[in-house]
Amino acid sequence: MKSGQQQLSDRLQKFDRSDSGQSENCPTEEIDTICCTKLTIKPPLIYQSVHQREPIIRLLPQMKACSLSGDENQGMSSGDVFKEFQFRKATEKDVSEIKSFLSQDFIFNEPLSQALKSTADELMPLLTFLVESSVKDAFSILVRHKGTLVACVLNSLHTLSTNMGKIPANTFPEKATIIGNFINKMEENSLQRILNNDKQLSCGSTKYLVVEVISVSASIAGKGIAKKLLKDTEEMAKQHNFNFILTIATNIRSQFLFEKIGYSTVYAIHHKDYLTEDGRQIFHCLDNATICAKGMLKKI
Repeated sequence: MKSGQQQLSDRLQKFDRSDSGQSENCPTEEIDTICCTKLTIKPPLIYQSVHQREPIIRLLPQMKACSLSGDENQGMSSGDVFKEFQFRKATEKDVSEIKSFLSQDFIFNEPLSQALKSTADELMPLLTFLVESSVKDAFSILVRHKGTLVACVLNSLHTLSTNMGKIPANTFPEKATIIGNFINKMEENSLQRILNNDKQLSCGSTKYLVVEVISVSASIAGKGIAKKLLKDTEEMAKQHNFNFILTIATNIRSQFLFEKIGYSTVYAIHHKDYLTEDGRQIFHCLDNATICAKGMLKKI
């Protein structure tokens, strides 16, 4: 007899987009900017290889922006409110520590991961690629407190010419593939909406940042760290003349945070409309509050 997870995999269908109108339930003030779709999927081929993966998981779990130029090991925070924390750009030397930090909290609290009851081992190959590719772009930020890593934001650099319509190779472990295809479809459709709404953007020259992961330790929650990391990301984007910042917000808390600092929703999918071929909902978020995922945009 097949396991429940294998039965789920057998029922999954490829993305088949069909418009279902605008959302009335997705929590946002800008309902008229949202394109919600009803999707059914089937499983992509699953391989054991973990090479050539795409960066695809985004968490987003709270004050001043600061310049990130200069030496990457230089402290980047300003003001007394953050004086006990050290902010600096992430480097390749930090990869192992970042992975360890995220595996202790992020994997178990991200709503899509929770919904599939994913383990750290099942998502670690994907997380490894995500960390390595983001750090390589040199736009990610770490926060330390008394020498211990307590928060980070992983940002990756993209251009429309290399990312439009790009779906990741199906080389992930099973649950990571399910999450990955969902997030990448969100990103693809969000980018298409952005292009449709701004005809001046060029596929060859438009550069933008993607907030892939933002994670803050519970030990420093409520101190404004997440908000500062996003403001610092915005400052970097301005300094490098990027066109916009995009994120796929899969957590209701992050959706509210991004809205609070000026992000707008360009695309959304309700989890109740993301179904297996036989009509079963794939993601039942355990927080009982996250009902959709949002593609969210901040123009620079």
